[in-house]
Amino acid sequence: STGDTGPTVTVSPDATTTYTAVGYAPDCTGPAATFTVAVSPALQSASASVAGATTLCPSATGGTASVTDFGGSGVSHQWGYRTEPGGSIHPIAGATGVAYTISGSDLPLAAGGPFYLVCVSTSACGESVVTNDVSGRLESGPDATISAPSVLCGSSAAGTASVPEAGAGATYAWSLTTGSILSGAGTRSITFTPNSASGTVVSVTVTSADGCQASGSASVAVDNSANAAVSAPAAVCAGSGGYAASAVSNSGNSYAWTISGGAITAGAGTPSVVFTAGTGASVVLGLSVRTPNGCMATSSTTIPINPLPLSSITTPSNVCAGSSSTASTVSQAGAGYSWTISGGTITAGAGTNTITYTAGASGSALLGVTVQTAAGCSSSSSATVSINAAPSAAITAPSSIKAKQKGSASVPSAGSGATYVWSVTNGTINSGNGTPSISLTAGSRGTMTLSVTVRNASGCSASGSKAVTVN
Repeated sequence: STGDTGPTVTVSPDATTTYTAVGYAPDCTGPAATFTVAVSPALQSASASVAGATTLCPSATGGTASVTDFGGSGVSHQWGYRTEPGGSIHPIAGATGVAYTISGSDLPLAAGGPFYLVCVSTSACGESVVTNDVSGRLESGPDATISAPSVLCGSSAAGTASVPEAGAGATYAWSLTTGSILSGAGTRSITFTPNSASGTVVSVTVTSADGCQASGSASVAVDNSANAAVSAPAAVCAGSGGYAASAVSNSGNSYAWTISGGAITAGAGTPSVVFTAGTGASVVLGLSVRTPNGCMATSSTTIPINPLPLSSITTPSNVCAGSSSTASTVSQAGAGYSWTISGGTITAGAGTNTITYTAGASGSALLGVTVQTAAGCSSSSSATVSINAAPSAAITAPSSIKAKQKGSASVPSAGSGATYVWSVTNGTINSGNGTPSISLTAGSRGTMTLSVTVRNASGCSASGSKAVTVN
């Protein structure tokens, strides 16, 4: 008995105890009531052990740890680890059972190293105890971080991919989504080519000598936009301009042109240029294309230069008014000839290298010719020909004369240096032959014919005649 007589009682039993309470009143005894106070044993200690491996790789699992509690009831558990004996406990998320399978991923030790597994047991009464340390070791594991170019210049270009050295006895298994490994398979560094315009993904699994594995991958793009192929004329004409050359245009690319044997006249720094050819044997165009990724392509294009045809005109510098003359240029196989004239008329040979033309009445004649070769090269020339006036051969003489009568005949003077050749039929020249005026004697009755040819100092001549009736 506790000896308590009040309505409440405080008890501290050492073991599970049943208590009975009876209520009393004057002349009345109430019913008895009983209640039992259960007493749990104290949580005195806990012990941890592991069945299986305690040395493991970062991504692997090891043995299974279990805890044995001594005393206590309703005990809960929280597994954790220390990085040094007696150090702070780092709880492992979700590890709250009596047993825990050790996982490398639960132990974030950056460079690997030892760890000390413990379990914190907590009874329903709030008592907590920590188990003994179960020592283990987390291997550092290999590093599968791939060093590789992010971009290769061209789908057939070769690149190098590598991972850090994983130590003696390590193995390296490489693969590509597309392309080929050219060399280094099975080592930490390979040479590869994507063989695809869309690039490739390089992957590797590294296994260290202690069996730890790590995998990594890297995407490698391909830049095919460095194209230096040039479109240009197959041939050009010496000294001619306005020729165009171009490359494929890609946004962001830079274009550096060079030229020898000519001059770039427009478009430098762009995908298309305009150039003029020199007079040598060829034009050489150089192009360097650079993409924003640093990929480059270069080219050199040689363009033959065709010579211009000869077009100089050979013709007299002076001609007589109304006279016929010729003009010519050098005959060249396969060439075409286009002639023009002002102050005269082409009478023959148009379309050939030699023409015949008739001069106008005065001033000058302007001859022009354009010669075009079979290669399409052309040149033009012109020549100015002075037109000399012809002398007058109009004879002044009486229309009739008596037989055996003397008379005269004349033509206008043709100037200094002119010559005059007279002739008379049915009559006789008495004097003046070789001059503008002659004296004559008529012959017998009938017709006397007077004729004259006048040539001036320029060599132009004219002839005239006149019939005179002889009575």
